[in-house]
Amino acid sequence: MEKSVLSSINSISERYEVLVKKYGQMRDRDAANHLKCSELELILAVKNAERLELTPKDCVELFGKLGKVMSLTRNEACVLEHKGTFESIEVIQDQMATVIGPIETRAFFHGWKHFVRLTFEKQGKTVRSVQVYDNFGDAVTKVFLENDDHNDVFDNLPVLNTPLHDIPKVETSKSTSVPDNFDRNDFVKAWKNINDPHDFFGMLREFEIGRYAAMEQAEGDCTFPFPTQKIPELLEELVQANMPVMIFAGNRGNIQIHQDHIHHIVPLEQPNGRFWINIMDPEFNMHLRMDLLGNAWVVYKPSEDGPVWSIECYDKKGDLAVQFFGLRKPGIPQPEEWKALINQFTVLP
Repeated sequence: MEKSVLSSINSISERYEVLVKKYGQMRDRDAANHLKCSELELILAVKNAERLELTPKDCVELFGKLGKVMSLTRNEACVLEHKGTFESIEVIQDQMATVIGPIETRAFFHGWKHFVRLTFEKQGKTVRSVQVYDNFGDAVTKVFLENDDHNDVFDNLPVLNTPLHDIPKVETSKSTSVPDNFDRNDFVKAWKNINDPHDFFGMLREFEIGRYAAMEQAEGDCTFPFPTQKIPELLEELVQANMPVMIFAGNRGNIQIHQDHIHHIVPLEQPNGRFWINIMDPEFNMHLRMDLLGNAWVVYKPSEDGPVWSIECYDKKGDLAVQFFGLRKPGIPQPEEWKALINQFTVLP
């Protein structure tokens, strides 16, 4: 291992010990933020973690060989966790992968840079995990084995022995950026003329506008303010109405998706000012930090099956935290009950 990297890891380890003595055990992401290092650097310094010699394609296909797992994807404000198997995996031109089944994700391989095998003890049990990190050392997705049936696969993964070079600082988000020559009228017209919600991403690229900025610019025509403090009430209404929902949350390398009913909503307010709203179902959990949310909008997108309405929640930095949709399938209009539910909290056209 290169001397500068070894020195950095030793420094993180020493500072981590001081941190734990002062505050007790904390989540790796929180500890890394305290120490002003990446989560990847932290776990390599203080955990039983090994880098793996894998490609993104190797890794997502590996997930399908680990049996039942818990798959976790998060950003700063929202965490989604599903228990199940990686069943239908499709790799597309070595650029991305779709996973459909009990665990559903969209993996974008440009964000899959580092692969780690992690083993630790928790409550008297050995926990085994394969984790993916991006170029900046931020966690993209984490998979935890649910049983011991596939330990042979886990134990025989190829270890990478080359040194970890310096991790670059996270780039400033471009979500709030608006180009100098931006024409709002042309933008709204283009938005209303898309034929498929997936065309939305190409439209943002065409106009060179960030996603958060797009919400602001289209307000009143294609986006409508939604009160973020009403998210817990919205979730409770979904439970009471027995209405299935689609929930999307992710980061620059992975999006995890829930498509089903939800059942148990559990708020948690902590002494440190953190306020979580949680979905605590047997095979699915969501943890959303309400205190980190900034603005939210109801978003309209055209489709060949009729209008598609969603709720997009952004954190205080302007990054997308979580999206909620009325459950729909291709060729089937979005349920009118979903729009009616939204109308209980804000006025839509």
